[in-house]
Amino acid sequence: TRSADVASMTGTNFSSWFNASQGTFVVSATPAQRGGTEPSFLSADDGGAGTSVIRLTMASNKARAFVVNTTTQLDIFSVASITPGTFSKMALAYQASNFGLSKDGATPVTQSSGSVPSAETQLQIGKALFTNYLNGWIQSIQYFPVRLPNSTLQALTA
Repeated sequence: TRSADVASMTGTNFSSWFNASQGTFVVSATPAQRGGTEPSFLSADDGGAGTSVIRLTMASNKARAFVVNTTTQLDIFSVASITPGTFSKMALAYQASNFGLSKDGATPVTQSSGSVPSAETQLQIGKALFTNYLNGWIQSIQYFPVRLPNSTLQALTA
């Protein structure tokens, strides 16, 4: 047994490019199997308190956007399932009252309410807070410091 592979970015390596008010993550990945509570592809978070989180994860074999601002949790589920061992492309866009999640070219699932957290201090890749490790492979991660239009989310994941 070995420890999980987890990459993280903190300090100015993170804060120099991350836009807390709006942005878009695009992830290409293959989860090997569903392991743990909610295996996470990435998490921009507050480093442990769990009160400022923007996370792309897998729950009930579906892509899930998980956003926490202080104590208010916002969940956005995609309609398409993730099959372990199968490659997927996902895009998560965030902006106050303007969230979107698309997988494999599907029309984005949107949420038009909710605020964006602002106390993120790090990016974790292949893990989120606590023990939500990804068992699989991440091919690429892209970040855009703006909330891209839904049509662009769909095109980037096709």
